[in-house]
Amino acid sequence: MSTNAAAARASAMDLLYSTHETPQPEAAAVVDAGIGGYNDAAAPLHEVRGLFVFARAAGGAVLGGAIGRSWGQCCELEQLWVAEERRRQGLGRELLRHFEAEARRRACTLVYLDTWSFQAPRFYEKLGYRGVLEVAGFGPGLVKYTLHKHLPPEATEAGEPAPIPVRDTAPASPGCEDDATPAANAIPERVKR
Repeated sequence: MSTNAAAARASAMDLLYSTHETPQPEAAAVVDAGIGGYNDAAAPLHEVRGLFVFARAAGGAVLGGAIGRSWGQCCELEQLWVAEERRRQGLGRELLRHFEAEARRRACTLVYLDTWSFQAPRFYEKLGYRGVLEVAGFGPGLVKYTLHKHLPPEATEAGEPAPIPVRDTAPASPGCEDDATPAANAIPERVKR
């Protein structure tokens, strides 16, 4: 055994490992700062830009929002939410249309997102998103999907986003707006790759 290997093995024997269900703030801060420093040195994270689209009532109340970030030619949709009383009226579709328009304006060519089988995978499929990954095993019928959509660069003459093509798909999830499918069909078939 080399001197370096023996030293590393002896050093490893002196370590104490602990496992927790709840975070230890001091330890988590060290790990976060360490990975943050490594990532900052390895990639231009300063170029990551937030992207926020909100729909508000005349009085200012937020009725929906699309939250994400762009970096280079990629844009991540982290959250899309519509107030319950405004669902199935096209608001989610409009929020996503504005989100994608801003992504195009930033020269992004791809939008990607994660969604769950109990959320809205069919909603995104109807708007041109395609499954690239699915992870099962969280519980009966629960699947996490990663979807993406390549953005065409076109826009209308007025500079507005081009209409989003909608394709007919299988039944959608119950939380999916613009869709009146019964909850019995809520768990989608496997996302097509």
